[in-house]
Amino acid sequence: IEIIGNLAQDAEIHVINAKRSVVNFTVAQNERWTDKVSGEKREVVEYFDCSYFRNAEDAEKMKAWLKKGIMVFVEGDPSVRAFIKKDGFAYGTIKIEVVHVRCLTPMNKDNSQSS
Repeated sequence: IEIIGNLAQDAEIHVINAKRSVVNFTVAQNERWTDKVSGEKREVVEYFDCSYFRNAEDAEKMKAWLKKGIMVFVEGDPSVRAFIKKDGFAYGTIKIEVVHVRCLTPMNKDNSQSS
């Protein structure tokens, strides 16, 4: 799967062992359209939970630029988890084991967003 969206929050790192870490982040993807019948503007936001397994050094570098609001391109292997909440409605989450991630937001030398 390939998606483009904005980070919903800053990335987090979880250490697996001395040499391996996982970078977790959530990508929000907005879809906007105008209803052809009513003319109303509509919007749906889908969230993708992403996990990127890296060596510890690379994980720290990624955390420095994976900040809330930046636009990213993510490529990876999806898995879907469906469940029913106490309210009786069915819900699902899409998790992506990331193969490649690229920042699409222009950045300054200090990894901050350029204006």
